[in-house]
Amino acid sequence: MKVRNFILSGIAAAVLVPGLYAQQRASAGSRGSFATPQDAARYYENLVGRLAQQVRSMQDENAMLTASNADLKQRTARLENDVRALSAEIASLRKQIAADAEVRKNQLNQLADKLSKPAPAPEKPVRPAPDEKDDPVELVEHVVEKGTTLNALAKAYHVSVKDIMTVNKMKKPVIYAGQKLLIPVPKKNQKGK
Repeated sequence: MKVRNFILSGIAAAVLVPGLYAQQRASAGSRGSFATPQDAARYYENLVGRLAQQVRSMQDENAMLTASNADLKQRTARLENDVRALSAEIASLRKQIAADAEVRKNQLNQLADKLSKPAPAPEKPVRPAPDEKDDPVELVEHVVEKGTTLNALAKAYHVSVKDIMTVNKMKKPVIYAGQKLLIPVPKKNQKGK
């Protein structure tokens, strides 16, 4: 409304100042000449209307861009928070993996220490049958512990895997924790007899 009043007051001033109106008429040659001040007022009102519509359109577009910008800022803030949370979670997982690796390393070291120690005293010697008294081998019962392998047992008792499998009538070299195996251990002082 203010713009329209401003334009109308400009037109009225042009009418009052004959030289200015004549100048506008001369420059309006490309738009067509104004026969009367009312024609000029209509032309400028149409022009102001189109300009006002363009301004409204630009204001609407500006409002949409402002809303879109605000939405993008919110999304960016959410993503930054997610990245921070994921970074903290990754750091926590790395610490947990390192701690788990340390525990596994300690367990493997303990198992290696256990396996490298001399074989434990026979838990329960099995008496040989009467016809086996001259046999240079004594059968010792061994309870398998978690993580023990046939190779480790054979090495600890100084016998072969094949001998252990034969005595225990095993078809496959697979053992499990808690399993009782007979180990064919060479008798001591057998050579001296």
